[in-house]
Amino acid sequence: MEITELLKFTLDNKGSDLHLSGDNQPIVRIDGELQRIKTDVLTSDQIRGMLFSIMTEEQRSVYERELEHDFAISLGQDARFRVNAFTNRAGAAAVLRVIPTKIPTMEQLDLPPVIRRLAELEKGLVPVENPRQVSAWRYPSQYGPRAPTFSRAALAYPKGQEALFVSGTASIVGHETLHAGDVAAQCRETVRNLECVVQEANRLARSRPPFALAGMTHRAYVRHARDADAVQRTLQPLLGGAPLVCVQADICRSDLLVEVESQAIQALPSR
Repeated sequence: MEITELLKFTLDNKGSDLHLSGDNQPIVRIDGELQRIKTDVLTSDQIRGMLFSIMTEEQRSVYERELEHDFAISLGQDARFRVNAFTNRAGAAAVLRVIPTKIPTMEQLDLPPVIRRLAELEKGLVPVENPRQVSAWRYPSQYGPRAPTFSRAALAYPKGQEALFVSGTASIVGHETLHAGDVAAQCRETVRNLECVVQEANRLARSRPPFALAGMTHRAYVRHARDADAVQRTLQPLLGGAPLVCVQADICRSDLLVEVESQAIQALPSR
């Protein structure tokens, strides 16, 4: 069996990845699901031969020395693959990912209109982090097998304006929850985090006056409806009387009782 046959099978079946590993049948990822190709089990030597058939001499040398190598190949005029060749317990192995040669339109991807609006902004999003907290993408594995990828806040630039969006902020310092079981204390810690995020945003912002909690709108997500009044009473003065809506909802961690999102928009100075 030639590797080109497996690559053509992957393309014909609209697969995104081809997985090769010793003592296993080839596997194709189709619509996110891994499916075995009904063919003979491949040996490590067979996979090695397949990989060497699409490598240059220099790439083979790197692979033999490092036991892994990343490179790209083309299959005719209409298909490209990014290749991650490596070595596992069974010997030679690889994952070959399809690289589309035609960029689909937003309509073909069925993306919501808000994505087009974001793409048409004059300036890109500027991520904002909280110095009091570990960045979400660096969370340790105890919070899940895959770290989230959001920033604590972002600055965006609709025409002539600067918008600050603060993502769900809670009673977390470092990466640990504080004040478990005490909703009022969690509200106060959350505001300290909001103040820190806004201060960091102002360091990066271009508009004036600086953003301030009292000039923003806020939404508080409350785990237990019975805590809504306490959340409103605690947060309202700390937010300087700014508009605040409380909504009963699940929170990202079981020991968090409240989480706050905030936003503001103001004009950029004229040039």
